[in-house]
Amino acid sequence: MIKNKRKFIALALILIVLLIIILYYVPSLSYSNGGLTTKNFEECAAAGYPVMESYPRQCRTPDGRVFVEQINNGQIFCRPEDREAEACIKIYQPVCGWFDPEKIQCIRYPCAQTFGNSCFACMDGNVLYYTEGECPA
Repeated sequence: MIKNKRKFIALALILIVLLIIILYYVPSLSYSNGGLTTKNFEECAAAGYPVMESYPRQCRTPDGRVFVEQINNGQIFCRPEDREAEACIKIYQPVCGWFDPEKIQCIRYPCAQTFGNSCFACMDGNVLYYTEGECPA
């Protein structure tokens, strides 16, 4: 009788431990990858993880990692398709095209040039990004 009681208690303890392990790991398995392959804010948000509406916004993965949105301070980077434009519309909306420091070595600030619009700025292969408005004096 005592042997059966001990076996029952041991079996019950094993089942309780297994239940605790399952309850601990199952919630993280409900996400496809548990957030382990997420490397930045954009990937985190695209994966559908919660985004906190703060400034800057933050995204939390199921494993507790937090990614903060990078604010670009008005910098708009030229995309490859922007650089391949065959023609630009002649609307004057001045932008300051900032040169790529890997291509241009500047002697004084600003290392930039004012362009008529973003299309003309991005067609210049030396421009890395642009900001709205004319360049600072």
